[in-house]
Amino acid sequence: MKPGRVVAVLVSLLVGAGLVLVAHVGTGERGLPHPEKADCGGCHLAGVAVNKRNAAQLIRSQEELCVECHESAMRVSHPSGFPVSRELPTGFPLDWKGDLTCSSCHAVHEEPRNRLRSRETGRNFCLSCHVQAFFDRMKDGAESLLDSGHFASDQPSGVELDAYSLKCMECHAEQASLPGLSVRLTRNVARHMGSSVNHPVGVSYQRAERFGGYRPGNLLPVELLLPRGKLACVSCHLGYSESHGKLIVESGRLCFECHDL
Repeated sequence: MKPGRVVAVLVSLLVGAGLVLVAHVGTGERGLPHPEKADCGGCHLAGVAVNKRNAAQLIRSQEELCVECHESAMRVSHPSGFPVSRELPTGFPLDWKGDLTCSSCHAVHEEPRNRLRSRETGRNFCLSCHVQAFFDRMKDGAESLLDSGHFASDQPSGVELDAYSLKCMECHAEQASLPGLSVRLTRNVARHMGSSVNHPVGVSYQRAERFGGYRPGNLLPVELLLPRGKLACVSCHLGYSESHGKLIVESGRLCFECHDL
């Protein structure tokens, strides 16, 4: 286990007094891996008669099908469902209309389930298609992107804090020497060191809503994520993005996205 992960888990245990997991892309948000004997008709137009010739004919787009289990993966993962103007390396297929999709990177029907289409992982996998210069121009040198195509892929069992915030703490809990970047979690409060910003994290939004003074959860902007129904780092900050760490809306408006004052 990486030192950052150890820090994150220890911190989360201090926080976790106390869904769907929003991006449990490893096994799906419902806690189930891609089933071996799934109903083919759940994805393929031909149902049980699916074959290599008609397999590309889906009942909906891949993105719509995948988010049935990986609910917010499209917002915290590599973009999917868009046309690509250049040719990708051999082994990374586009769909029938020339779009890069989830299955461009994942072989969803091969063992192990949902495996990557390359033996490379992390940075080396990303560099299969991208050049290093593409990442160098990003604010954090793309360290937040090059670890995985998904901002968070696993929810540790028995840990209350969401996988996204744990991922954030892998770096930000160790950045004490950089003012404004270090975050300390104590008693369900994220304390942004070097600034005056302190905010609850790991607490139920629905529970807070019942006390009044908050906008209904179904009226919150789609960018404001509530993994497992709780406030998280990605509720306010962009996670998997070339603008990693940026507020989801301008600071003057952000507080009023939730607070009905």
